[in-house]
Amino acid sequence: MFHWILPIPVVTAIGEDSVVGKIIVKADGLNEPLCQRGLNHKDLSLSDFSPYLKQAVIASEDSRFDWHLGSDPIGIVGAATKLLQKDTRRGGASTITQQVARTVFGVRVGGDENLKDKIIEFLYAHLIELFYSKDDILKLYLNRVYLGHLEKVNIGFEAASKSYFGKSAVFLDVQEAASLVSILPSPNNYKYYGDNTSAKNEKGEDVFKADRVAARRNSIIEKMAYLGFIDNVAKSKAQESTLNIFNNVVTPAYSQNSKVVSQHFCEYIITNELPKYQNDKIMTSRRLIIETTLNIKAQKEAEASLANFVDYKGKKYGYPQASILSLKLNSGEITTMVGGMDAINRTTMSYFQPGSTFKIFTYITALKQRIPLSQKLSCDSLTWGLTYKPCHYSVNTSEINLKDGLILSENVISLRLAQKVGLKKIIETADDLGIKFRDVLPPENQIKLQRKIETINTEYDAKYLELENRISKAQLEIDENTIETRIDRLKANKNKIEIEKHRLEEKKNKDIKIEQKKLETPYTKLDEGFLSPGLVLGQTEVRLFDIIPVYAMIGNNGIRNDPHGIKKIRDARKCNVPQNTDTCEVLYNSVSKAQNPNSSKQKIPLNIANELDDVLRDVVLKGTGKQAYFEGSQAAGKTGTTNEGKDLWFIGYSHSKCMATGIWVGNDKNDSEVKTRGTSELAAQLWKNYMKELPTKKKC
Repeated sequence: MFHWILPIPVVTAIGEDSVVGKIIVKADGLNEPLCQRGLNHKDLSLSDFSPYLKQAVIASEDSRFDWHLGSDPIGIVGAATKLLQKDTRRGGASTITQQVARTVFGVRVGGDENLKDKIIEFLYAHLIELFYSKDDILKLYLNRVYLGHLEKVNIGFEAASKSYFGKSAVFLDVQEAASLVSILPSPNNYKYYGDNTSAKNEKGEDVFKADRVAARRNSIIEKMAYLGFIDNVAKSKAQESTLNIFNNVVTPAYSQNSKVVSQHFCEYIITNELPKYQNDKIMTSRRLIIETTLNIKAQKEAEASLANFVDYKGKKYGYPQASILSLKLNSGEITTMVGGMDAINRTTMSYFQPGSTFKIFTYITALKQRIPLSQKLSCDSLTWGLTYKPCHYSVNTSEINLKDGLILSENVISLRLAQKVGLKKIIETADDLGIKFRDVLPPENQIKLQRKIETINTEYDAKYLELENRISKAQLEIDENTIETRIDRLKANKNKIEIEKHRLEEKKNKDIKIEQKKLETPYTKLDEGFLSPGLVLGQTEVRLFDIIPVYAMIGNNGIRNDPHGIKKIRDARKCNVPQNTDTCEVLYNSVSKAQNPNSSKQKIPLNIANELDDVLRDVVLKGTGKQAYFEGSQAAGKTGTTNEGKDLWFIGYSHSKCMATGIWVGNDKNDSEVKTRGTSELAAQLWKNYMKELPTKKKC
């Protein structure tokens, strides 16, 4: 009788291949998907799930599932009582069938406090019970429920079991089943693999603690025993077991045959950026369309420039890798991201010494302290821990002003200026402007750590050998068996050994980190005893992703816009015109001030930004960055070269292109046989070759 009011829910071909949990990533102005995650998967039958999993779900989510008709009257009374008592805790009135209405059939439910939405959900749940059996409903739930993001979107318990335990859901034991069910209330806030520490989300809140997760798991096990699913012996054994959830993420293989290297960008969007914008609507949506800022034409140009450089000059000068990252000056939108020639995204994942590009923080600090760029400092050699060479032979005077010191990238000028402003103040400036430093050990402790690592490696090598022998034996038994049930059991045993090996690797890495932490304890980045003059010259490693926004700020009148690649996130299930994704409901919009309260902030005073803009333009016109100049570019930037030319940089921006771009060129394989022999001119030339092909803008 609800047919006219509500469309009858139908899932066609239950058990056949169906698209669930799909995320489609689109480039700016490109209709076809740039990439996607959550491809077609096959719904499993109930017998393909561990019986403990089905029991844990019912115990946790809907203990009266077998007899209610879609809604739980006892649960509704309890929820109503809490509402009348103004109890803000979640009610718990939603049955498995009601959750299926939301997650599978896309019923629009705004929240438990919304009476209209709950009525719609209630009606849908009863319709579902009319059309589908209890087994069908439970099967849909186990196959389609959302269980968070790891290396991919986990839709259904089979995917989650493989992500967290490295095995099929059919092999889950009591504690493993209860552990997976425990993450249902907030899948993206339970990242409980690794050690027993808490982590922070983007808001600085705790997102997990292993002991808290274990407590919820044990509560579910307790209820399983109460409902008669397991006996007290099984209950005690499961509750006393160690929480052994781990992260089985494997970096997706890089496709050498790909026409576009944009999988670096795609992985960044899905793995790094999407989780930042998670809200209730995004988390409960199963089909997302992500509209991104990537400019496909500029991306292809960047890839071509990079490939051409590595194939020719890279081979000639010993540089097998390079990376490019571009942001719009006035918005922080990422238009181009090429992380290198393999699967490693060197724009976001790798830390390198920035060389002289880091000098900008000394100058920003000095200008904040009202030290004028016209002030002159000595060009003589300087002893500060080490002895630093005097100004280059091209400087025919005993002293030069600060402006010329930056234009010509004179180390002794930057060092003398750093003595005036203080190393601690420089670090504070960099920290305030978004620079994240890799932890660095003092030199004497690096030797101690290396010895500890060698000892740990020796200990674990013996353990690995034992595991390898067990794996080989298990594989041999599998190969020689023909009885199907025997093979399944042996495969499960082999899988457990593989899991043990993974955990052993984690434990080894944890032991190394503990030793490293012991040696790091007396030092912090703001400790004057830890800081060295080499900091000024860029000897402390940073990411390209973090330093580019600082230069973009200078070109944007001192206003910071955080680098971002997502414009909008849409719900593909809720479109006014199904064939037109532009009509789909917007779940997130980057231009919304409410959703991005920290965007467009004045981080560098306008007068300081203007002074530095003038200096950085001269770096390109008549300084170390002359190779980056091209007609009409209005370019500004800074070069950087590290010891023995291992890392080459050019970071800058073009007012005529309205774009900030950073280039890193280097050899990060630590291969002693490959000798690098270039200067930052190579990075500046690569920057020019890429930037001059971008369209000129009349106004940013």
